[in-house]
Formats: sequence, structure tokens, C-alpha cells
Amino acid sequence: MLIPLGTERPLRRPTLITFILIAVNVVAFLVTHLFERFEQVAWNTQWLPRLWISGTDFHWWGLLTSTFLHGGWLHLVGNMVFLWVFGQNIEDRFGRKWFLIFYLLGGIAASGLHALFADSPAIGASGAIAAVSGAFLVMFPRTHVRCLVFFFFIGVYSIPAWWFIAFAIARDFVFSGFSDGVAHLAHLGGYGFGIVVCLVLLWRRVLGREPYDLFTIGRQAYRRRQFKELGTKRDEALARRITPGTAAADQNAAA
Repeated sequence: MLIPLGTERPLRRPTLITFILIAVNVVAFLVTHLFERFEQVAWNTQWLPRLWISGTDFHWWGLLTSTFLHGGWLHLVGNMVFLWVFGQNIEDRFGRKWFLIFYLLGGIAASGLHALFADSPAIGASGAIAAVSGAFLVMFPRTHVRCLVFFFFIGVYSIPAWWFIAFAIARDFVFSGFSDGVAHLAHLGGYGFGIVVCLVLLWRRVLGREPYDLFTIGRQAYRRRQFKELGTKRDEALARRITPGTAAADQNAAA
């Protein structure tokens, strides 16, 4: 198990929206669970299903409201830790207003993918946070993430962001066909939204490029491959020019 604790990238401005989103999720959790405790039957049967996202009982507002509901403390705390770690850097990169819009749209996209292909109801901020994580993968792939590792050993280690997030994406791909109570499709929808949107923003130069964002790394790799191919073609052309002369010299020496 890997639990992210923070990143090595410094912030240029104070964080605000990320903390507000965390507070809204906590308040929504407390409110829903208080209603469950004191008005369990009415709340569960009349209101909560209308706030979930489900393919069989679809309500358009559930695309957004479902992202602020959680099934328990572990569900809530796990999501909020990821939002706290990755959200601050993306808010810093996007700016407060655009980060909020990106987060909400990422949650809607993730919920929409789940509603299209899964009948089971789903709640949680995981899809929106996956969009933030996908954005982090594009923006800061070489940034290291400090993680608390629980395996055969326990310790805090620094892991490249691309490895950490790529592993999470691969895990959701592997388990997307299993009924384990996790909305893997929503996670994948969030990751896809975050990655594609950020690549387009960098491509269109809406966001300024950095030396080590994924788009710039990809372009540099493409250029290196082009230079290598040109070098190979040049060497082949030189070899073709030299070979006929060498063959003629060898024939004259044999005569």
C-alpha cells in the first residue's frame, strides 16, 4: 500500500480552492451521516439515491452531487489525502478559478463514464481526484512524491510521480472488470479527462510549457527520433556512395 504524503514541488501562491473542496467534502459527509443516523429510512430511500450516480436510476445532477458523497471515514480520508497532495500543485498551475472548473468538470466526466457503462450506484470524489492526478502526471511527471509504504516493510520513500500515478491507472485497468465495490470506470474516466485536457492546453499553449512536463518530454523524444532517423539515412547515403568506388578498386587490383 502506498499513501502519498506530499510532493517536492514548491508552490508559487497560497492554496485556497483545494482546502475549500476538502472542507465541502467533509461537511457533506457529516451532514449525510447525521441524516442517516436520525432519519435513516426517509433519507436513504428518498434523498440519497437521487444524489448518487447510477446507470439504472439516472439523475443529471447526480453527475456532480455524487462527487461530494462518501461511504465512510476511510473512503473520505483516503480521497482527501490524495486531493491535498496533488490538488495544491494543480491549483498553483491552473489558478484558483480554473482549477475549480477543472475539478468539477473532471468529476462530471468520471461520473458520466460510470453511468454509461455501469448499473451499480457510485459515490465519492475519486473520479474528480483522478482527473487532478492525471493532470499532475502531465504537468509534473518527474516530480517526486513522498509516500508512506506498507509492504513487507514500513517507511517513507520518494517515488517519481509518473511511476506512482501510472501504477494507479494500471491497477484500475486490471480491476475494471471485477465487482469489488470500487468505481474503477469512474477513476479511468477521471484520469483520461485530466490527461487529455492538460495535453490539449499545453499543445494550444493555453498553459505555458515547462522543461519537464509530459508534452515537452514527448516532443523532445519525437525530435530526437527524427534526428536519429536523419542520421541513419545520411550514413546509408554515404555508404552507397563509397561502396561503388571500393568495388571498382577491388576489381582493378584483382586484374
